[in-house]
Amino acid sequence: MGWGDLGVFGQPSKETPNLDAMAAQGMLFPNFYTANPLCSPSRAALLTGRLPVRNGFYTTNAHARNAYTPQEIVGGISKDEILLPQMLKKKGYISKIVGKWHLGHRPQYLPLENGFDEWFGAPNCHFGPYNSSIRPNIPVYNNSEMVGRYYEEFKIDRSTGESNLTQIYLLEGLEFIYRQTEAQQPFFLYWAADATHAPVYASKGFLGKSQRGRYGDAVMELDYSVGQILSLLRKLGIENNTFVFFTSDNGAALMSGPNASGSNGPFLCGKETTFEGGMREPAIAWWPGHIKEGTVSFQLANVMDLFTTSLVLAGISPPDNITLDGLDLTPVLLNRPDTLQNRPIFYYRGNELMAVRLGQYKAHYWTWSNSVEEFKSGINFCPGQEVPGVTTHEQKEHTMQPIIFHMGRDPGEKFPISVLSKEYQDVLSRISPVVEQHKKTLVPGIPQLNMCDVAVMNWAPAGCEKLGKCLKVPKKQAEQAVFCNRNHAIMLADDNKGLAMDVDAAFLKSKRGILKVAEMVTLFVAFVCFSVASTPQYIAATVLEFLITSFLVMLYMLRLNKRLTFFFWPLIDVFNSVFAAVYFIILSLLALSTYTVTGTLAGGALSFVSFVCFAASFAAAFVTVPLLEFLAALFLLFAYSTKFNERFKGFLWPLMDFMRCVTASIIFFIISIIAVSKYSDSPSKAAGVFGFIATIVFALDFYLIFNELAGFLKQGGESNDEPTGQQGNISNENLIYGHKNISFHPISVFKH
Repeated sequence: MGWGDLGVFGQPSKETPNLDAMAAQGMLFPNFYTANPLCSPSRAALLTGRLPVRNGFYTTNAHARNAYTPQEIVGGISKDEILLPQMLKKKGYISKIVGKWHLGHRPQYLPLENGFDEWFGAPNCHFGPYNSSIRPNIPVYNNSEMVGRYYEEFKIDRSTGESNLTQIYLLEGLEFIYRQTEAQQPFFLYWAADATHAPVYASKGFLGKSQRGRYGDAVMELDYSVGQILSLLRKLGIENNTFVFFTSDNGAALMSGPNASGSNGPFLCGKETTFEGGMREPAIAWWPGHIKEGTVSFQLANVMDLFTTSLVLAGISPPDNITLDGLDLTPVLLNRPDTLQNRPIFYYRGNELMAVRLGQYKAHYWTWSNSVEEFKSGINFCPGQEVPGVTTHEQKEHTMQPIIFHMGRDPGEKFPISVLSKEYQDVLSRISPVVEQHKKTLVPGIPQLNMCDVAVMNWAPAGCEKLGKCLKVPKKQAEQAVFCNRNHAIMLADDNKGLAMDVDAAFLKSKRGILKVAEMVTLFVAFVCFSVASTPQYIAATVLEFLITSFLVMLYMLRLNKRLTFFFWPLIDVFNSVFAAVYFIILSLLALSTYTVTGTLAGGALSFVSFVCFAASFAAAFVTVPLLEFLAALFLLFAYSTKFNERFKGFLWPLMDFMRCVTASIIFFIISIIAVSKYSDSPSKAAGVFGFIATIVFALDFYLIFNELAGFLKQGGESNDEPTGQQGNISNENLIYGHKNISFHPISVFKH
């Protein structure tokens, strides 16, 4: 749901009278943010009070890639995390979630294993319907057992958009509130309806009622549900000790089109992006008798603040053994003088800090909308909002010179402040220390969203036996564990397709692709020349390098470098060994045939001995490669012994290419010098010239990769492979919790 979907924020269709009334009776937050522009990470942040990069709800499979929990995901919320309902148990709260969970669907990750006492809803989005022989429909749970599946027992008509799911969720929430109030039991309700997430649905009584089609119908039903919940709180007489909060998990999914997405108001782009439209959310706080009616707070706030604020309201001390990113908003809510005006907002996309807002200023350190391939296929995260140099379709780094906007004068992020202005320099001097301190103290959690396996999908959830709804994993899909690369942006288009080979035709047009082709051409010409000149010791190295380069081109073209990252460290070792073996055979042949000094003869044997001996004999041309191979061996020994290889998995493909370019540059430089100076026939001279050209090309490739590696090291060793986007209209979530006892009167939090 988008910031601009509420009437109180200017939506002209006036579909939200209950939410508008809630704002009039409470406090409106125009500067409220989610922790990630995608559903799963933002929900994890809400319930843990921690950034996704801390709680593990991100991926290192690609740089700045949004990740979520499709039903083939292997991971889920980490057992090391402390969730809000677990903390509220300390004061006797009974907790329930109604609607979408989205923090992992395997048994150990479900709500009842993570602090909730009750659950009615689904572990995943309501994508479908599916052919059960390829992909199962998503189950709906009542507590710990499934009671049916979407599109089967719980109907969603894709053609008409009709479904009574929101009504079912509403009744579940109302019944829980009534039951806990009657028992005089403090309660926490997390109400997470998802009707405005594509495919959008509404019940029969709301279809066709709005000015905005099916999406507007879903918003109207959602608004009606909020009104019913607030009305029940009043009827039960607990409105004065019930705290309610309404917000969304990410901005409107503009890529879904006008019939299936909402409005982000004046803000740039939408879901999946770290522009304002992707992360600034509608937010309303309601607590009669405590929050002054009709107030507007321009405090910068974040969904993670609800974790800390809820604990303070419940009289519970936040855990002191973990780092929390959420702050206590009670001074703002209760209009106390001590506010939080100077707190920063961090905009993360996957594993990358893309931007930071401090006060009225926002600095972009990376910009990216979605990939060129997606954009050309018709998927656009910023339709009608292209801003040159800002909404880029390639990941652009601005670390050395951030793009800075003034959010008050320019909420649409269209007019960057001039880097030559005093204003820019003043702002940068204030934001830079905040960013440096954040990165210095950040300890990333272990990524939970890297691995996917079709065998773990919802084939046989708990309770399926009673319903006769258990499915068997197809044999052809039983063993397909891979690093996740599921493209959420085209999920609805290919749900019923198998895993297909992903060919990256654009690679050949990239800088790296052009260099790879140039390497292959020069190597082939050098090979022909060496063949004519009958110099077998050079032919071997040239052919080997040509084959390796061809192999790498194939890997990049088929994107296998993104799917087989567990393979890279052994692959580096294999290539290193092959290079060393062939190179030293060549060097030995050259040494034995060209030089007679004792040191050089011994240099054809082992790398370290070779280096020492070559150095002793001043055969300078042969010193470099043995030394390089020796250092490479030491590096690999260090990597394995310190488990460096496990931390930097995404780093390995460019590292392999880097090592190859270094060794190849040196080898072909040596070969070209020898070929030109030692032999007088034309083919050898020509081979030497093309060997020198190959050296230059490899050196350029080395330079390109070196810059990439420098960026990786700066980011902590995360992969910079081209990421994929994700789609689906926003899924909404609501949070309610109520508390009633003698000494303390509050609370109920409603998060939508």
